[in-house]
Amino acid sequence: MKMAVRKSKRRGIICDGVNYVWYVKEDDDFPCYVLHVISENKQLILSYPLGGNISYVISKGAFFQNYGSDGCWARYLYPVSFAEVVTPKFVSEMIKWAVYEEDAVRIQWDGIDIYL
Repeated sequence: MKMAVRKSKRRGIICDGVNYVWYVKEDDDFPCYVLHVISENKQLILSYPLGGNISYVISKGAFFQNYGSDGCWARYLYPVSFAEVVTPKFVSEMIKWAVYEEDAVRIQWDGIDIYL
């Protein structure tokens, strides 16, 4: 049985007819805030560290850029510079990039610039 995505204290957004939940939370291990985006069916799960040196997205779900994924953390350069404020428009653009684009450049964790 699949558990539903928790919606308490989180914002909802509909992008191309699919429901998503998003929220910003301080990371437990690093002194940074992270934008989290989760589709209602949990196929797309993204994290986006805010305020770092490199703009990247972590894919944690079973789907990313028109392909299946094993659900292990995979990091990709995000081709948009950091948002000063996280807005629904920014979240929507990230979702569309993660769902429809096919040009993501995979990067590796290094513990310095890629710290999550």
